[in-house]
Amino acid sequence: MFLFRDLKYYKIMHFHLAKKQRRRKKFKFRLKLYSFLTAFLLLIAGSGYILRYSELFKIYNIEITGIEDERKKIKFLSSIEKTLFENPSVRILGEDNYFSWPEKIKPLNPEHEEIMVSKYFFENKIKIDVKQKEKLGIWCKMPLEPKAITQCFWLNQKDGSLITEAPATKGQLIYQIDETQTSQTKESERVMKENLFENFKKILIALKDFNISVKSIFFDESLEELKVATKENTEIIFSLRFNPLKKSIPALAEILNKSSLSEIKYINLTVENKIYLKNK
Repeated sequence: MFLFRDLKYYKIMHFHLAKKQRRRKKFKFRLKLYSFLTAFLLLIAGSGYILRYSELFKIYNIEITGIEDERKKIKFLSSIEKTLFENPSVRILGEDNYFSWPEKIKPLNPEHEEIMVSKYFFENKIKIDVKQKEKLGIWCKMPLEPKAITQCFWLNQKDGSLITEAPATKGQLIYQIDETQTSQTKESERVMKENLFENFKKILIALKDFNISVKSIFFDESLEELKVATKENTEIIFSLRFNPLKKSIPALAEILNKSSLSEIKYINLTVENKIYLKNK
């Protein structure tokens, strides 16, 4: 009888002791966990504070290349900083922080091709290189109505897209290409198909190489032809449907070696394997 009571008492005591030990283990585990989380949060907060306010990560010098005018540089930098602040991390770190600046920035100005950022940690400096779009010439949309305003744009040499508005001009240094306006012109609009534009560029290069005095250039979209009027009142017609380097330009070079443009009324190079020429 006594043995049974002692055994029962032992079991009860063992149960309470085990319960207390489990509580202690849970308490120790929670204490370690809370201590770890507290230390981790303090580490993050400390790291964030260092990243945000440490002089080590501050940018004190910003160099901009590709833009010459100082006023344009200030305006450009202001627009870039506004773009950077759209990123939540930049709003925390600030625009003068080393880690706020990406290696590449999307251009906001239609005249810019790309914007690259080089960062110099030990000099607390960043260098922003702005690559401008190369301008091939001026593209003008001639309105059908006599009193309507002619729209002219700078033409992107890379892909034949329209950059920004440009003044109408007639000269040898900058070619103006005219086209009949059929719709409202927009910036970034491409003036012709890619394969036509490649042939178009080759023709403009040839005109300069041959020192042809150009009076006007007209693009006929329906025929996919380029009509060049010279100061000698000679009309040269090119087709943009095939590569001019194969037949048209060599044929034109041969004609110019034998005759003067002042003697020729027109040269038609719109048929790939034929030349139509008429003297004055």
